[in-house]
Amino acid sequence: MTNIQVSNSNKSKAWALMVSPLIWFAFVLFGSFGAVGFLNGYPVIAWICGILIHYYALKESRTMIPVMVLLLFNSLFFVYATPHVFWDIDLIYMPISVSRPYITQTLWQIGLMVSVIMFCGKLLKHKTYPFISFADITSNMQKPRSAFCFYLIMTAICIAAIFFIKGENILGKIDSYSLYVENLSGGSGLPEYLLIAFFWAALLINTKMQKIVWYCVIMLYVVLLLSFGLRVVALMGAIMTLWFSALRLSPRKTILVFVMGYFLFALFGLLKISTQSDYLLSSIFYETNEENIVSHHGNVLWASSQMLSLIDQNIIDFKSRADFLTYLSMNSVIPSSIVQKIQGGYLGSVLQQGGYTSGGGHAATYAFVALSFPGIVLFGGIIGLGSIFALSGRRGLFADSVRCWFMFTLITFPRWISYDLGNFFLRLPLYAAFGYAILIILTRSQHTSKAESNA
Repeated sequence: MTNIQVSNSNKSKAWALMVSPLIWFAFVLFGSFGAVGFLNGYPVIAWICGILIHYYALKESRTMIPVMVLLLFNSLFFVYATPHVFWDIDLIYMPISVSRPYITQTLWQIGLMVSVIMFCGKLLKHKTYPFISFADITSNMQKPRSAFCFYLIMTAICIAAIFFIKGENILGKIDSYSLYVENLSGGSGLPEYLLIAFFWAALLINTKMQKIVWYCVIMLYVVLLLSFGLRVVALMGAIMTLWFSALRLSPRKTILVFVMGYFLFALFGLLKISTQSDYLLSSIFYETNEENIVSHHGNVLWASSQMLSLIDQNIIDFKSRADFLTYLSMNSVIPSSIVQKIQGGYLGSVLQQGGYTSGGGHAATYAFVALSFPGIVLFGGIIGLGSIFALSGRRGLFADSVRCWFMFTLITFPRWISYDLGNFFLRLPLYAAFGYAILIILTRSQHTSKAESNA
């Protein structure tokens, strides 16, 4: 009887491995028609399919908790789309009669991105890999070992944070929003670059004392950024702290932590506007602005819908899309300030200056603007294949560098998924991976020199 049960269990697992890629391929195929606008007249179907896609994606990512958090964040776009899909509520400053077809197309594009990620994973991954925290990846990686490099990086972080991150505390101030705007306009990309330094230092941790130092400094860094109103970068710092902490979160605990963390950082976002308790409680999920429903995810949906509308109006024409593709390609390696001098401004910023959007937009829609339908497939494929590569049994410096790139994208996702694809999905993670490779080479040569001198 036991042998029969084991045999049936093995058959069911084999069947699941075979059927799952077919299901995701069906989602990819169906989502492809919606992503290019063929199903814009069916918003409810787009919403239902998106919910189903995320439900199955979350179910199948239970052993990859950091990926699960990314998917949870992404699923919120469908939650925030609900009033615009089912009721005649305008999408920010875009009348619902105009915006509904484009928000439908945006939802299909988001669903297609997730479907491609899961299809690539299920097609190539033939066994379940546990991935609860970064400890499950770094345990199989070459780790740079150098106390000198660790303390040098931590010292550099402290000096940079104390003397070069400028700003005023906005918490509890009457003019908190104007102070936040000043902090934002007077800032630089230094807080984001320090995330890379923290990442390198985390990989260098080799003693309990180093771990304590790292946690203390990054917690102070998060608090500092929150006091300046820079909550998104602070959020990325908090995410890094969580993934390097090696906490063994279950799927249920992950959902609980995600919900609590989401509302906590939403609260910090509202503090730069008002400190009145009645306003904070009523606006923590939605806030109203000139009788419009406003939220971070709602703004992203609005910006994405506006971009698709501008494509149809030929305001974003073929040349604009080709220029944006060139910008993204360059920005994947070169800092934005340099690219903007050569190429011009980032598309989101240009649209914001023109009064079209708030400057955001979903990564899937940006990929569509840059490269049409193949752009979404390529973008989702990179994430899916990156997850497989990171969890594979491959060894060597290149494989470990890819793992570093993938881990860093799971830290910066709040920025790249809804605003800046070039900087935070490719460039900063590539810098993190490249720096890791340099650290490995340096520590290897250091150990070789010591061995030779001892000989």
